[in-house]
Amino acid sequence: MPLYEQLHAYARDRLWSMYPNRFDCNGPMAVHILDDMWAQTWHDRFKHLIPYPDAPLVNIADLLLAKQCVDLYAMTPKFWARSLFIKPTDRAVVCHAGSIDMEYYDDYRIKMCAEINNDYYCTIHHEMGHIEYYMSYDKRQPFAFQDGANSKLLEIQLQYLQV
Repeated sequence: MPLYEQLHAYARDRLWSMYPNRFDCNGPMAVHILDDMWAQTWHDRFKHLIPYPDAPLVNIADLLLAKQCVDLYAMTPKFWARSLFIKPTDRAVVCHAGSIDMEYYDDYRIKMCAEINNDYYCTIHHEMGHIEYYMSYDKRQPFAFQDGANSKLLEIQLQYLQV
């Protein structure tokens, strides 16, 4: 059984034990049980789905403050200098997270207003996943070939990495 099927089976079983007879325990998971309208993230259900509740958790704050990433390419100096992670106090900004390829050789950025917690840790890594793709595109290719063939496919891949 592929890993994602095992993960879904585990989550479905745990959620079914919490909400018996609310959905078919052998069928698809009920999206409304996941507390996310699109069933993209399961952060709100983590405490119910954690397989080893007594095991120590990773200190997310330390990882964020140390700028440590999970098996990603090293970000460029321009990335760290020009990205926005904290909401500025001197001007209005849109805080919705986004990643940007500035179309120059090594100028990639993230724009978001983050706090130090698990949700933002996942969001930052999701956006950094986009940056990883931007960095991997060959800048010598025509512009049309410097992006994924299907943007939704990339979103789906990055969502699975967050779970």
